Formats: sequence, structure tokens, C-alpha cells
Amino acid sequence: MLYHYPDNATVFELSNEDIIISLDQVPTWIKTSLTGKYLLQIMNTPRSLEELTESLSLHYDLPPEAVRPIIAKTVSRFVQEGIVQVEDGTPIIPRERQSIEDFHLQQVWFNITDACNLHCPHCFARQQKAQGFAPLHESLTFLKEAAQMEVDEIVFSGGEPTLHPQLMEILEGARGLRNWKVKLLTNGFMAGEEGGEARLMEICKLVDDVQVSIDGNNKSTHDLARGVVGSFERACKTVRIVASTGTQVGISFTPLPRNLKEIPKLYKLAIDLRANYIHLNRPKPPAAPNLFKETEQFTSEEFLGQVYSAYDELLIACHKSYEDMRGLPVKLPSVDSSFDPASELISPFKKLRCGAGILTMAVNYKGDAFPCAALTQERAYIGNVFSQGLPDISAKGRHMMLSLFSVDENEQCSKCSFRYYCGGGCRATAQDISACDCMCQIIQDRYIDFWEGLSLPIIRTGLGQESHGGKEVPQQRC
Repeated sequence: MLYHYPDNATVFELSNEDIIISLDQVPTWIKTSLTGKYLLQIMNTPRSLEELTESLSLHYDLPPEAVRPIIAKTVSRFVQEGIVQVEDGTPIIPRERQSIEDFHLQQVWFNITDACNLHCPHCFARQQKAQGFAPLHESLTFLKEAAQMEVDEIVFSGGEPTLHPQLMEILEGARGLRNWKVKLLTNGFMAGEEGGEARLMEICKLVDDVQVSIDGNNKSTHDLARGVVGSFERACKTVRIVASTGTQVGISFTPLPRNLKEIPKLYKLAIDLRANYIHLNRPKPPAAPNLFKETEQFTSEEFLGQVYSAYDELLIACHKSYEDMRGLPVKLPSVDSSFDPASELISPFKKLRCGAGILTMAVNYKGDAFPCAALTQERAYIGNVFSQGLPDISAKGRHMMLSLFSVDENEQCSKCSFRYYCGGGCRATAQDISACDCMCQIIQDRYIDFWEGLSLPIIRTGLGQESHGGKEVPQQRC
């Protein structure tokens, strides 16, 4: 059998002379060494395994029997990924990549109130002071429709959802409709109020996950960011109470110019509070930029680069803690990798766009629907689920987002080798909803940094100066 490399891949050369071979149309990629690169070069002309073995044996001055099993394994992997074809030109089709358009609505955010007891100038949700609450009957009808559509996750947010006077009835209704994930986002302020601890424990019986916003690892930083003295202590108390019930609890952190240095310290805070995970919110323009003096800096490329450097330090702290506390009876939290654009490189999906309006939808207390929780401006309004019903609004939102943007139709994205990995980025952080993400260069840099940081190439042949027994990095995220 003859093997042929048709040279239809994009090759990225890394600083340590390893290379990335990317099939942009699939998309899929593998990392290999100079040996892998040399092997592909000589397969520009169809070659048999024996011919390849002979060529590399001479190249490295090694006996054929030492080279043969390594070459066979390497070529097999190239064929498996669709990079190398058989003699007749018919490729071995790699794993099918589904696109997000193949899936129905997965997650719904229900912002059941616009009222809030804190004053965060960086908030991307609240645009003006309000005290509106989602009506119970309409809420339960909407949730029933979501359950009938087999939505997998319902996220209750706001404003501050614990201020809703009928929160328990809404949660009870959601819990009884479907075996789906029920999640509550809160600022944790309720825990310090009279009866708040008991109410919080009752809430934990009805939800699977509570995510508490903490924007600093000390009270001075957090309270300044949240606009209310004492909010840090209350938020920490909330995390401890939820953890004590056995309900999953996480810390949600929004990077700001004033709290960047505290990101690496979050891991110790999460351990102390017995949180299950740390979630970082990707920086987004605030809904009321006139209230946030640092808006321009908040969305700058320089600031975003600093954010991801701090995130990398957080990951280092995480891995160090795992090593230091291995075997000890300590609850170690995880760090949500979705914050890092590089996580898209191991996604099983081919992305022509982000999932807003297709996989996700956000609904406010009035029933107004938007593509996602970060994209709730008037320009992205879909319709009203209370008056039109979720099935019709979901179909309308899907059509709107499919028509609005595609990496194949965007002039800048269509020329980019990364387009099917990132899907053009986030619609909420794009300066124009139909343009590519303003973080485009940051995303590309994170991809390269991820590839550079892999400890071993995915295919390492073990020839010449290279070591044997290279490990593989999973390319699929289950």
C-alpha cells in the first residue's frame, strides 16, 4: 500500500521546531516533530512503508528494524486524521465533526428580575435601576415549554434572583418539569440577612449548582467592585453554606483592571471556602459604560493580554496545589477552562459561528428574549416568549443568528485558518454584532501558546535526538 500527503494542510512552525498540521476544513490538528515533518515531505510522492522506512533509516543512520515500528505507528495516525491518503487518492475520513447547528436549544438563562441589592458599575446585564419581577404563571408556562423542547440546563439569574418574592415557587416548578440541570447565579448577599441562611439551604434542595460572584480575594477589592461594604463576607458565607449542603458551588470572578493581581490567588480562596470550581467571566463591555470609568481599558487588547497572563498564573497555582495536596483529605476545586479560547482547539465541534441564539438563549423578567446572557442589547432582541411562546422565539432566534454571521461569509474570517475552531469569536464582544470578535488576535495568540505549551508533541517518533514514548493529548472533549 502506498501513502500520499497531498499537502493540503496548514503548517504552523513552533519556536522549538515542532510543527502543527491543521486540516482547516475538518477542523482537526496534530502536533509532530521535525521527523514527522520530514516524513510528510517525502510522502509528497506516494511511498510504501518500506520506502519510508528505508528513507528515514538512511536519514538518521539507524537500522531499519529500529525505525519500522515507529514509522508504521506515525503513518497510521496521519491516515487516521485524514492528513495522509492511500494510493488511489481516497482519504480515510477522520472523525466526523458536528457543527453547533446540528443541535437544538441546550441552555436557557432566565433573568427573573432586574432588581439588585448591589451596585456593580461593570455589570453587563443591568442598564438602569428597576424593580421588575417575572410573573409566576408566565414563568412556569415558559419553563414548561423549555422542558418540552428538551432543554438541558436552566440558569436562574438577574439582577439578583434571590430578591424575587416567588423564587421558591419558580424553582419548585422547574425542578419538577424535567431531569435537567438547574443552576442559580447569585451575589451571595442574602446569606447575611435575617432568615437568609435557612432560605439558602432550602434553595439548595431545588438546584444542582450555585454560582456566587466574588470579584476579589479580600473585602477591600470585592466590596469596591460590588459597591456595597460587607458584600465580600456575605458572598464567602454563601459559598460555605452551599458547600455544607453538598450542592455544587462555584466562584464566579469578573476580571477588572483593579483586581487583576488577585486572579492567581483565587485558588487558595476557593480551597478555603470549599468551592467546587472557579469560573472566570470573559471581559465584556458593561451595559452602562458611563458608570464604568475604565470601559476603554476594560476592552483593550493590552488589558486582555494581562488577563490571560493572570489566568495562566492561576492554572499554575492550581496544578501546584494538586501536587502539594495529593492524598490529603482536602477538597480541591477545578478551574473552568472555557474562559481560555484555546479550549476551543479540543472541542469536538466545527464552528461557523458562536452558539448564541442557537444553543443558548437569555430571557428577562418581561419575557423578552435575546441570543445569550451577554447579548441583551436592543440590537439583539428576538421577541417575547410570554406572548409568542418559546418554540417560535427559538426558531426565530436561530434563523436570526444563522443569517447574521458566518465565518465563511465574513471577509476577514474566511481567510483565517482558525475560523472553524473559534467560529469568529463572541458576538457580544464584537464591536459590530455581524463582525468578527475584537479579541481576534488574542484568540490566535492563545492557540499558539497552547500548542507551544504542550509538553510533548502528539506524534513524536523517537528518532535522532528525540525521546521515545511520547504521550498524546486528547483532541476531543467529551
